[in-house]
Amino acid sequence: MNLKEAFQMQKTLSRLLEEAAAYLDDTDNIMTVTEKHLCSKVVPEQKDEEYDCSEKSYMAYNPMTVLRAWHALMEEKERLGSAITAAKAAMPLNFDTAAEENKARRRFLRTLVHMAEQRSESKLRRSMGKGYVFNKEGNQTPYRYDIEIVRTIDYDRTAVRRMQDALAKTAADTSRALDDALVSTQVDYTLQLPISADTTGEDPAARLLSSIFGNNGSTLAEIIEALEAK
Repeated sequence: MNLKEAFQMQKTLSRLLEEAAAYLDDTDNIMTVTEKHLCSKVVPEQKDEEYDCSEKSYMAYNPMTVLRAWHALMEEKERLGSAITAAKAAMPLNFDTAAEENKARRRFLRTLVHMAEQRSESKLRRSMGKGYVFNKEGNQTPYRYDIEIVRTIDYDRTAVRRMQDALAKTAADTSRALDDALVSTQVDYTLQLPISADTTGEDPAARLLSSIFGNNGSTLAEIIEALEAK
C-alpha cells in the first residue's frame, strides 16, 4: 500500500478501536441481567421463573471476544505505525515537518487575506455627541454635535498582498509535494486482519466493526486465535 492508503487504514483502525472500547463502556453489553420471580416463597406449589432482562447491543458480542478484538486491532495499528515511520524515514522530504509547516502557512494565509481586504474609512455619526454650555443667563444648556469615526490601516497593504502571494505559492508547492509523496511512497506492510479496502472510506464505525467481527459474532475470535497461533 502507498502512504495515503496507510493513513486511511490508520484512521480505520482508530475508529474500530474506539468502537470496541465504546461497546465495553456500555455496562449493558458486559453484564447479564436476570429477573428471578420467587413465586414458590409465597405459593409453594408455584414454580420459580427467570427472565433475561438484559439490554445488550443488537451485536451482542461476548465481552472477552471484544477485549481480544481490541488487542488484535491495537497490534495491527502498532505494526502499521512502525511501517509508516520507516517509509517516512526513507523519503527525501521530511513529511511530518512539511505538513505541519504548511498547516501554519494555510492558517496565516487566512490572516493575510483578512488584512488585504481592509480599507481605511470614516463614518459620520450625526448628532450622536452631547455636551453642555452655559447660556447668557448662566444656565447650563445641552447641545448636540456630530462624531466622525476614522479607521486607518496601520500597515502597508501592498506589502501584505505580496506576502500573501508568495506564501500562497509556497503552500501550493508544498501541498503538491506532499500529495505526490502520499501516492508514490510505498509502505512495506501487509494487513493481518481482514479489513478490505472498501472499509477505509466514510462508512459508519458500527459497519466497520461488523466487518471485522462478522455477522455471527464469531469471526474475530477465530481470526485472533489464528494470529496467536503464528
